[in-house]
Amino acid sequence: MKQLKILFLLWLPLIGYMVVIFLLSAQRPRKVIPLPSPYFLHIAEYFILALLMFRVINGGFQKKIAVKTTALVACFSLLYAISDEFHQSFVPGRNADPWDVLADFAGIVVGLMVIFALQRRIKLTL
Repeated sequence: MKQLKILFLLWLPLIGYMVVIFLLSAQRPRKVIPLPSPYFLHIAEYFILALLMFRVINGGFQKKIAVKTTALVACFSLLYAISDEFHQSFVPGRNADPWDVLADFAGIVVGLMVIFALQRRIKLTL
């Protein structure tokens, strides 16, 4: 029963979100609402991925963030970003762009920084 709970609460949101990223990357580009930067969506997308990935690797947000956990989240999320750009290179009208990967990595780093900051803030206020 505990393993089923772990599957549904931790893994399913991460896997579901990764599927959403994959499906969005498989679509031809469309005109979207103008944003301040074309990389804004990449940063936001991988910010969320980093949070979900951290939640799975760390077993939730309650445990203290460790260097090993941070490295694993950064590596796995970055590998997914690279694979996503590779996947886009096969989609008509899309291409693989190293600047997109850099924006993805920025979102990953910001996500990890937010987790670290929140954990420090919560610890300081308790």
